[in-house]
Amino acid sequence: MERIGDRISTSLIAMNIVLLIAVLMVPFAGAAPPVPPGEEGIYHLVPKDSTAQYCENVTIDVRVNSSIPIRAGMLVLDSDVVGCGEIVDCEWNSTEWPSYGTQVIMNSSGGQNAIGDVYIPGGYRVYITFRGQIELPPGDYSVAEIEVHCNCTSGCLTDLLFYAESGELYITNNTEPWDYEIPGENGTFQCQAPQQSFSEYLPDGWNLISLPLVPEDNNTSSVLASVWANVTSVYSYNGTTKLFEDASIMDPGKGYFVNMAAADTWSYEGNAYTSMDVSLEQGLNMIGWLNCTKDISDALSSVDGKYRYVARWNVTTHKFEVYVPGAPSVFNDFTTMERGEGYFIAAKTSCTLTYP
Repeated sequence: MERIGDRISTSLIAMNIVLLIAVLMVPFAGAAPPVPPGEEGIYHLVPKDSTAQYCENVTIDVRVNSSIPIRAGMLVLDSDVVGCGEIVDCEWNSTEWPSYGTQVIMNSSGGQNAIGDVYIPGGYRVYITFRGQIELPPGDYSVAEIEVHCNCTSGCLTDLLFYAESGELYITNNTEPWDYEIPGENGTFQCQAPQQSFSEYLPDGWNLISLPLVPEDNNTSSVLASVWANVTSVYSYNGTTKLFEDASIMDPGKGYFVNMAAADTWSYEGNAYTSMDVSLEQGLNMIGWLNCTKDISDALSSVDGKYRYVARWNVTTHKFEVYVPGAPSVFNDFTTMERGEGYFIAAKTSCTLTYP
């Protein structure tokens, strides 16, 4: 008589076989595209299709799948629509290609954006060359990582195209002929429109906030309508008189101290605040920020060298946190400018903060 244990074991084996077949039938999401017939390799992107929010960057791995031994190569990648997905940075893979690697980003006017420079709008093409110390066996290798910037306020979709003119896409090895021209599998980049609604939790006590959206009605009671029952006072700061003032209206670009009698969630709607041009007086100024998150050195590049420090209010510790340009990172409490946050900036002289 067949034992129950044997029957269970047989059923489990059959079930595992079915599951294994099902897994094998599902394509691996990160798998490299196959090398086309008659070719020695193919360039491709991971992810092939990428997405970022307005004013944010996405990192894309640029790879080569080679069916022959590989020592070096070159590729050119375009962002098809200037002003949608702009290529702003590139880091070549020095692990696989330690002896040699160069990258050049071109801008829309035909000039060159050197890697590592302050972001210049219009970066649309990147040239990448790479070389290893030894010949690697056939396989799929990372060449470099690029950063693509979402720079369209209305949302858009652009192709990421491998530039296929003669001699622009190739790989090489230690065997003649010296180079093999190969194709590239193109991808896409979607730049999502800015968010049109905003919400933020405001604990009881003082909160230093700003407006990432432009409200239809800028009266303070309207902007803070969702929490108005718990608001006891709202102050702005006059950079000329160096005094706090009651704020009857609220506008983007400025910071506001809001005192809450009880914790509540602030929410409102409006058009995204995407660019700023704010005059700063010598001394302290209470400012706002845009509808995005940015590295502080980039966000304040227009006043580089013209301010001593930036401070924000910590609602948990009820203390100020400080960023000092040029100070060792361990001494800085934050390194980014965030949507919805207000800041104090200590200007060395009168100047204008603009972004982008």
